[in-house]
Amino acid sequence: MTKSSQLLRKVRDGDGENYSRPNMNPDLDQSFSFRAKTSNNVFNLVLTASTFFVVPLMVYVGAVYIPIEIPPLHGVTGRLVFALRCQGVAIIPFALGILYLLIGRMRGKEPQDLDNTEHYVRHSLEQYIMLLVNTIVMATYIPEDYIKMIPVFIGIWVIGRFVYWVSYTLRPMYRGFALGIGMLPNLGMMAYNLFAMFDSGFTHNVSLFE
Repeated sequence: MTKSSQLLRKVRDGDGENYSRPNMNPDLDQSFSFRAKTSNNVFNLVLTASTFFVVPLMVYVGAVYIPIEIPPLHGVTGRLVFALRCQGVAIIPFALGILYLLIGRMRGKEPQDLDNTEHYVRHSLEQYIMLLVNTIVMATYIPEDYIKMIPVFIGIWVIGRFVYWVSYTLRPMYRGFALGIGMLPNLGMMAYNLFAMFDSGFTHNVSLFE
């Protein structure tokens, strides 16, 4: 911004028309702008940090109160089949994003109108690859009594993806909250998998059937 433009203030007259007049106090405007940006940054930081409380609460509610019937699983094969079947739910956000793009292009929407959804689809694919690997590895290590955590983590990830889609479309600057909801389950599973691999070994319980 040039110095001359900084000395002009945009105002609106009684008829709703915009015009410029000399800005008698540009330093005051900069001060208000700085305070507004700082306030938004603090709110965004607090909102993003709240995921460290929200996600564990969602995990607790899902593990304790949501009835998920786990069938008898026989060996690693049964665990892997169960984990792969749960991916049918995990693929929903990604599939709906692609469907939205397809319908939008068929209806002749402008490319810029679909930019947010294209970003969401690409980002969901990146997150899904991590989710898929984490759930498959976790299924081979986690005790059978706790294998219910796999659909719980996937469900939280799906919720996080939809919240991310909405927040990125409406308020992109606040998408960190939704990103945290999707990332923390992935990070939690990855941390457990690494701990299990180094604690139990890479060859722990590799038999296909018990």
